[in-house]
Amino acid sequence: MQRQKSQDMKSATLKEKSKTDVKKSVVKKYRKMRLSELHKGESGIIDSFTNDDMKLKLLEMGCLPGEKVHVTRYAPLGCPLAIKVSDYTLSLRMEEAETIVIRQEI
Repeated sequence: MQRQKSQDMKSATLKEKSKTDVKKSVVKKYRKMRLSELHKGESGIIDSFTNDDMKLKLLEMGCLPGEKVHVTRYAPLGCPLAIKVSDYTLSLRMEEAETIVIRQEI
């Protein structure tokens, strides 16, 4: 009787471990796009830059790879756009936003 209980407990623990392993193995899917393609209210994570000269300027302003960026508003004519990055609001020209490659979770 005692053996049966211990075997049941072992099998229950193995089942729980396999459930957690399945949860850990879920792969998130992302699509890459440019920051200028986001609409108001959308967000993404900075992945890379396409222009090395602009990259230095953007890095100094806090646009670091891995940082979450959120588009808060566009100007009436579409340029510039305001983004929220690193707990502050930053205004970028459309040409600058086109050089930032982001990944957005699908």
